[in-house]
Amino acid sequence: MCADWSNRYLRGIVVKWFERSQDAKTWPDMFDRFIFLWIAFDAWASNESGMTTHRMINWVKTSKMKNIFKEIRGSIEAHLSNLSALGDIPNHVSGESVRLRDPHDFSQLLDVVYVIRNNLFHGHKSPDDQRDEELVTVAYDILSPLLRPFAEGLRINN
Repeated sequence: MCADWSNRYLRGIVVKWFERSQDAKTWPDMFDRFIFLWIAFDAWASNESGMTTHRMINWVKTSKMKNIFKEIRGSIEAHLSNLSALGDIPNHVSGESVRLRDPHDFSQLLDVVYVIRNNLFHGHKSPDDQRDEELVTVAYDILSPLLRPFAEGLRINN
């Protein structure tokens, strides 16, 4: 299922939340900016796929975003390496840990970013914890350029 992107309101949701996530002057806190970015990502992916939660993430793994990942991988290589170097990330929902063992594995990357998101959204990330801030920052630095072409494409048609 593909969203009806001719719907100006729907396009605006993705574009406006994405733009807010990019506004470091107004929103200097990385936790806020990651939340805004996730809202934009979720609006794009859930509307494009017709799915939510882990089913949506599984859909994204085979979506056009995988091609974007291949195209921009060189420009986000340092962030991928940083995420990998941060080691095991406890999944506070399932109790299992995840880790980005292969920074070039898009599927594994999405699983790790999704756990970071889940931990934040379900109350297991503190804005005062340096490691939590590192995880959220690196997840933002990877997800933002992956979503950018889709948000900008919707803006062009706006």
